[in-house]
Amino acid sequence: MSIRFKIFIAASFTLLMSEVAIAQDITLNSYSNQTQITASRSITLADGFYIPSGSNVRIYTLASFQSCTPFAWSPTTSQNFVRSRIFKVAGVNSGNINDSRNVCEVNQTVQYYDGLGRTMQQIMVQGSPSFRDVVQPAVYDAFGREVKKYLPYVSSLLTSNGSFKTAAITDQTAFYNNPLSYGATGVATITNAAFAETKFEPSPLNRVVEQGAAGASWQLSAGHTAKLVYGANNTSTSYSTTGFAVRQYSAIPSVVSGREYQRTLSGTGYYAVNQLSLTVSKDENWVSGDGKAGTLEEYKDKEGRLMLKRLFNKDAGGNIEVLSTYYVYDDLGNLSFVLPPGADPDAAAIPGSTALNDFCYQYRYDGRKRLIEKKLPGKGWEHMVYNKLNQMVLSQDSIQRANNQWSFVKYDALGRTVITGLMGSSSDRTAWQTSIYGQSVLWEKRDNANASGTGTGYTNETLPTSGVSAYHSISYYDDYAFYGNSFSGPSGAQSAAVRGMSTGGKVNVLGSSTMLLSTIYYDEEGRAIQTKSQNNLSGTDVVDNTYNFAGELMASMRIHVVGGNTTTIATRFDYDHMGRKLATMESINGATEVVLSKLSYNELGQLQKKELHSTDGGSSFLQNTAYAYNERGWLKGSSSDQFSMKLKYDDVTVPQYNGNIANQDWGSGVSFTNVYTYGYDKLNRLLSGSSTGVAMAEVLTYDVMGNIKTM
Repeated sequence: MSIRFKIFIAASFTLLMSEVAIAQDITLNSYSNQTQITASRSITLADGFYIPSGSNVRIYTLASFQSCTPFAWSPTTSQNFVRSRIFKVAGVNSGNINDSRNVCEVNQTVQYYDGLGRTMQQIMVQGSPSFRDVVQPAVYDAFGREVKKYLPYVSSLLTSNGSFKTAAITDQTAFYNNPLSYGATGVATITNAAFAETKFEPSPLNRVVEQGAAGASWQLSAGHTAKLVYGANNTSTSYSTTGFAVRQYSAIPSVVSGREYQRTLSGTGYYAVNQLSLTVSKDENWVSGDGKAGTLEEYKDKEGRLMLKRLFNKDAGGNIEVLSTYYVYDDLGNLSFVLPPGADPDAAAIPGSTALNDFCYQYRYDGRKRLIEKKLPGKGWEHMVYNKLNQMVLSQDSIQRANNQWSFVKYDALGRTVITGLMGSSSDRTAWQTSIYGQSVLWEKRDNANASGTGTGYTNETLPTSGVSAYHSISYYDDYAFYGNSFSGPSGAQSAAVRGMSTGGKVNVLGSSTMLLSTIYYDEEGRAIQTKSQNNLSGTDVVDNTYNFAGELMASMRIHVVGGNTTTIATRFDYDHMGRKLATMESINGATEVVLSKLSYNELGQLQKKELHSTDGGSSFLQNTAYAYNERGWLKGSSSDQFSMKLKYDDVTVPQYNGNIANQDWGSGVSFTNVYTYGYDKLNRLLSGSSTGVAMAEVLTYDVMGNIKTM
C-alpha cells in the first residue's frame, strides 16, 4: 500500500542536532534508517516511502509562528494594470502558474495606471499581517504633478483581493482618522492629514519651494515645513542679514618641474554678481523671526559643482554666527581644497599654512586625475601609488613614512584584490611610481603548488616582489584548490559553479606570522550554505546555513571547537508571508529550544511588539516591549515592565518639528517618574539636557568646527 500525505504535527520544541541545518520542507521517497525526521514547516512522505516493521521513528515539525491563508485575486479588468508575482515555493511552471495557492507561497503586487500611463494605485495584495491589501494611492494635479503624496493604508477585508479601490482617498482618510475601526492597532491616528503636500514655484522649472509631511503639525498651513528659496550670489558681505557674497578661491598648479601636481591656494576677491546659483534650505523648526539663523546656503557654479556651504547659527548672546565651508577646484575640475569654518575662509586673508594643516582638507592628483596625495586635518600627508590599470597598489601615511613602511595591494587579472600586506622601503612615492610603471606584469596568477615560495598561493611577479614584512590578507576565488586549503565542503551540497565568487581566504593575526584560513561554500543559487574558519584559539568555527526557496535564511548552525571542546549553537528564524521576521529560536548543545524573540507588526508593517525569551514554545515570555509611532513614523514610545519611555517632538511647550527629541519621559510599566528635557542650537546640536525625578543637568558648547568645547 502506497502512502502519500503531508504531516503538520503540533510543534515539538526539541531541536534536532545534526550536521545539516533544519530544512523548511522535506519530501521523502525512501527511508534511510533515520530515528528522527524533522522540518521547520512540512514533511511529505511520497509514494514508495515505507518504514520497515519494528523501526522506531519520530517524525515531527518544529515550532512556527507563521500563519497562511488562501490567496485571493480578483483584479478590476476595466482598469489598466500590471501584475507582478513572486513565487516562494518550487515547482511553478506554465502549466500550474495560475493554480490556487496561499499567501505564504506567492507574493503579488498590482499597479493600476490611468490613460496617461501614470500610477493611480499600487497594491500589495494581502500584504498586511492580517492579510489585507496595502494600498498606495496617487493623485495628480492639472500639470501632472503629485502635489499630495498619500500614506499607504490597509483596505477592508472584503476588498482585499487586489481590486482597484474606487474610493481610495476617502478610504485612506477614514483609515487614519480611526485606525482602530479597521483593526489597525498601533497605527498613529492622523485626522484629515495623512499626506505630505508639496508646494511648487509658479514657473516651468517646477522647483519645490515648500515640503510638508503627514500630520497636522506639518501641513503647509501650519508653517512647520521644509522650505527652499532659490537665487544667486551678490557682493554684499553683510552675511548675517542679506549678504550672499562668496570668496573666489582657486588652486594654482606649481611651476616647479616634477611638482606640477602640487596646488597652491589662491584668492582673487569675490565672485561677480549672479555667477553662482543659490539654494537656501530651512528645516521644519525655522520661523520667520529666526532670520538667517538655522538656514543653509549652498552655492554652485555653472558646471553644477558645489562651491560653498554656509550655515547660520545663533550664539549664546543671540548674535548670528556664520559658518562657511568652501570647496576649491583646480583647472581640471579636481577638488583640491576644502576650507571649513575653522580656517575662517570668509575673511579677506587667504588661510595660511597653519590653518591649512590644522583645519583644511588638501588633495593632489596626477596627470590621470588620480588622487596621489592627501592631507586631512590633524594628520600628515598620505601618499598613493597606482599601476597602469589605475589600481592603487601602494599607500603610505605619515607614520609609515617615518618608519620606511608601505601598505601594498595585489590584484588578479580581473581586478580583484588577492593580497594585502606591509613592506619595508625607504623609496618615496615618485620613485615607486616610476618602478610600478616600469613593470611588465600587472597582476598575479594562482600558484596552487607554491612555486613562488611565498606561501600565498599566488605568483610573485608584481611589485613588491621583496621586502614584504607581513601579509595581512589573502583572498581566493573561482575554486577551492588553492594552496593551503585543508577544509572540505559539505558533502554533496555545495555548488561547483563558483567561478567569479569568493571561495576562501587567509587573514593575519597581527603581531604574529599566523594566518587563519577560511572557506565559503555556496548552493546553486549562489547563497553561502557553509563557512569554515580557523579561530585564534587554534580551533575551528563551522557555520551551516539553510534557506527556503525565496532565499530567506531559515536556520543557521554554528559549531565552535576549541581545545577538543565543542559548542553547537543552532538558530532558526521564522518569517511571515511578506518576509518580515517573526521569531528567532535557539538551542545550545542540543538543549531544549528557546524562543529568543518574537516580533509582531501593525498593519503598516511597523514593529509593534517584541517578546523576549520563551521556554514553552512562545506561550509565555520573560519580557514584552510594545512600540508606538507618531504621524511621521518616528518612534513615540516603548513600554515594558523593566523600562518604558515616551519620546516627544511637537507636543510639548518647546516643540521640535524636525525630528529632534524635545522631551523624554521614562520609568517602568505605565509609570513615568522622570523627564528629560533637551535644548538644541540652530544647527540641531544638543545644547542642554535637564532631568526631573533624578535631578541632573548638562550644558554643552561647541567650537566653529562642531567639536564639543565644554560640558
